[in-house]
Amino acid sequence: MKDYYQILDIIENASAKNIKKSYHKLAHKYHPDRGGCEQKFKEINEAYQILSNKEKKEQYDRCSYSFKSKKNSTDFESKYKSTKKYPIINWILHHFWDILFFLFYTYVFLVCSLEP
Repeated sequence: MKDYYQILDIIENASAKNIKKSYHKLAHKYHPDRGGCEQKFKEINEAYQILSNKEKKEQYDRCSYSFKSKKNSTDFESKYKSTKKYPIINWILHHFWDILFFLFYTYVFLVCSLEP
């Protein structure tokens, strides 16, 4: 999903006046008749069509919020749950409590056996 706020270089709670101002600035800059990029100009127009219409903007904000939430959760999972590069770390994390109890009981056994 495209981030229309980023395309128009505005913040998410920008006023209608700021949206229009940013649109005009970018439209002049990227207009194909002025030597700008046609693809970028189309993106700017698309973003303005959505963000300038109150109903479309509300719908976009609802959809983009849920999309960003899902995207952020998958980024977190891919960064912190994937330990395929280091399988020993995955094994240690999986057997953490087993290792902890083994060390604890080994220590207790050794301490108890050394004292008279």
